[in-house]
Amino acid sequence: MQTRWRVNSRLGLWRTHSSAAVLGERKTVAYATTLTSAWNDLASPDAGVAFRAARALIEAPAQALPILSKHLRPPQPMNTKQIERLLANLDSKVSADPEKAMQELERSRDLIEGALLRFLAQNPPAGARARAELLLTRAAGPVADADRLRQLRAVEVLESIGNTDAKQLLRKFADSAPDRLSREAVASLRRLENRQ
Repeated sequence: MQTRWRVNSRLGLWRTHSSAAVLGERKTVAYATTLTSAWNDLASPDAGVAFRAARALIEAPAQALPILSKHLRPPQPMNTKQIERLLANLDSKVSADPEKAMQELERSRDLIEGALLRFLAQNPPAGARARAELLLTRAAGPVADADRLRQLRAVEVLESIGNTDAKQLLRKFADSAPDRLSREAVASLRRLENRQ
């Protein structure tokens, strides 16, 4: 049976429409180093390299799942007090360097979406509001961080594998702190449920 692929423009990765449950166990990849290399290649900015890496992992689910389980970890939520301090520092009247706060928040932008929304609901000053809205817009945009991109692509791989172990890993992310990765895991689980 042929596997069909399509472009996922937000992540630059193709997703299969067929699950491993439908296609049966896939062929085994001879060397674990190939799959470890594939894990590393999921972080590539080159979508072609990431596609080949995802395909290698999908085609060997029995060997890929332990690698994914070992390397794929839910993100640690940021300290709430630290986030609040940084958000308050977005206001130039509170902080001498709002750009420094912006840079720190930028590094974790997709982990703090909920905090940004709560901050915006408090009607902050115009400068702080503009900076928070910019962070929120960037959080919804393309992923620039290579490790974060690898994690999101790994969620796509788990969805394509679609077996019980893959669903269990997806549930671990769906239940983690609310962020882009957990939303993608929830969406993957819904799509897998709809396939059954």
